[in-house]
Amino acid sequence: MTAVAKTRRDIVTLARQLIGFESTTGNVAQIEACLSFVEEYLSEVGPIHLKQYRSNGVPSVIAEFDHSKTHDLLMIGHLDVVLGSPEQYEPKIDGDRLIGRGANDMKGQVAALLVLMKNLATLDPLPNVAIALTFDEEVGGDNGAKYLVDREGYRPKFVITPDGGGDETWEIVHAEKGVRHVRVTCPGKAAHAAYSWTGENAVTKLLDMHHAFVAEFPPLDSEIEYWHPTCTLSKIEGGTSANSVPATASVTLDIRLVEAAQHDWVERLLTTHFPGCQIETLTACHPVNTPADHDEVVRFTKVLEVCTGQEPLVRHSHGASDLEPFARAGIPGIDVGIIGGDVHGPGEWASLDSLVVLHDTLYAFITNERKSQ
Repeated sequence: MTAVAKTRRDIVTLARQLIGFESTTGNVAQIEACLSFVEEYLSEVGPIHLKQYRSNGVPSVIAEFDHSKTHDLLMIGHLDVVLGSPEQYEPKIDGDRLIGRGANDMKGQVAALLVLMKNLATLDPLPNVAIALTFDEEVGGDNGAKYLVDREGYRPKFVITPDGGGDETWEIVHAEKGVRHVRVTCPGKAAHAAYSWTGENAVTKLLDMHHAFVAEFPPLDSEIEYWHPTCTLSKIEGGTSANSVPATASVTLDIRLVEAAQHDWVERLLTTHFPGCQIETLTACHPVNTPADHDEVVRFTKVLEVCTGQEPLVRHSHGASDLEPFARAGIPGIDVGIIGGDVHGPGEWASLDSLVVLHDTLYAFITNERKSQ
């Protein structure tokens, strides 16, 4: 069996085994079983050192060749998945497609990372690289990636997360919007709806404030691909009955930002447009802004182009990933998208060929070679 065929076989086998774990948030037994499986696989590779961390009961594991927190490259993946139907945890292969919950988000990619570490372990000297595997990316990453950066002090020189991908094109995401989730609660005055003038309707009062707030944001404009701050009213609550004037009302806002300084801008707008209201920040995430011409981005792009035979799409993303805490610490990184689709959907899939290419590209990038073995 050739090295390429063995790599493909090992990735497919591991990916199918990983998909079999129902490692959703709160499913402690399955998360622990998945963690044990990964640690057992890695522990069989002599030069690899494992470090397990826990934050609020949520595990994460680092696999490395030395005892360091300043690796040249840290590759980060997550093994938690969103809830799926029972049959989605029984992976299927249809031609080049690996189908199942987490195939593309991102157990297929984690399988490629595990095989990569095993193959890198044969090198002399060993590279100063590591993988970090977490179990809470789907719910914000506070106990995974953020914990590793903020509490354990990991400061790699560069970070890659191969999280997700598109149907046809390899993608390199070098910039991601920051996120701010805010709940605004507005007081009113209760009254019988038949005598509404004796009360103060908290719902209409809050909506008027919200309209003025949203008017401060740039209009949606497809010509600039929406690469500007946006605000979405994602939830509204108020009122207790059809015949009562609401005494309180609240809205939850999803605000996306391009630059870190825009958090201060949003704070000023909230204070200005929601006087007398309670303002609660639920989530505040830093934008990722690694320059597209950063040396490592350019180098990885060239290696990926050689390994795929096509020019990857280098772009920005409106979503967020586990790059966020590293960006907040001033560490550059990219999100690499393989070929796959229907993420979080009933037919979630990943291209098996692209998982092998991901392995080969990372191997070449780490070893400064144009192709893998």
